[in-house]
Amino acid sequence: MGFKILELVEITESDLVSSTVTENDATAWSDATTYSVGDEVMYDHRVWKSAADGNLDNTPSDSADEWADQGATERYRVFDNRLTPKVVEGSTITYVIDPPEAIDGVAVCFVTASSVTVSTSGGYSSTVTEQMVERDLLFDDLPSSTNRVTISIAVHSANARVGEICLGTMRDIGTCHEFDWETTYTDDAIAEMVQNYEFTVSVDSDEVASAKGRLMDLQGQWAVFSGAPSRPELGATVFGKLVPGNRFSVDPGPTSHGRIFVQSAP
Repeated sequence: MGFKILELVEITESDLVSSTVTENDATAWSDATTYSVGDEVMYDHRVWKSAADGNLDNTPSDSADEWADQGATERYRVFDNRLTPKVVEGSTITYVIDPPEAIDGVAVCFVTASSVTVSTSGGYSSTVTEQMVERDLLFDDLPSSTNRVTISIAVHSANARVGEICLGTMRDIGTCHEFDWETTYTDDAIAEMVQNYEFTVSVDSDEVASAKGRLMDLQGQWAVFSGAPSRPELGATVFGKLVPGNRFSVDPGPTSHGRIFVQSAP
């Protein structure tokens, strides 16, 4: 099976047409209100906690001494480059998005649901129906276009949950032969669990330079990586970043082999 990468496009407020997820995490920040320590507000689709008393007319995004960033609002968590905390809603979560440029792939990551449907205004529609718990799904066969995209996540009972929604351009890089993974923790002050993946991939020897260039361009960038050694259900789809150590050996034949290392988002 192939090894694929979804190179992401950034989704902003102007691209989000609608969502069933409300944005009422806190009251909207006002430059006319004086805030006390611990007060929370919304500003620029993020939640901010006041770190000072008498906090007046200090724009949260420009005032690190007065405001502490608590992360994206629930509606915008699916675009914050993190798998946790997840969006948690009732039986259905829906996002409608106008891509800012042509896309041909959609990933729905860390999803708990009974069904996930991706459809476009151009007529494309694909549904995965099964009981999913923290699954990562890649829809890699959309016709390339800027058609409006609707992602619908449904569950029969309890709450639907999703960590990240990604839109972008699919890239094929060779054939995946095997993968391995382990759970580790970041070295941040607040340790967070991440997954480290190692994919063994082969490419045509005359495509090695192109594959290396593609991986170099992705260093430090969020993307979705997907590889299956035999059947798709036996593979892995990962929202994360490349980590140092990716390399290909050029063999004296038509096929060369390489290892690709990916660390998931927290």
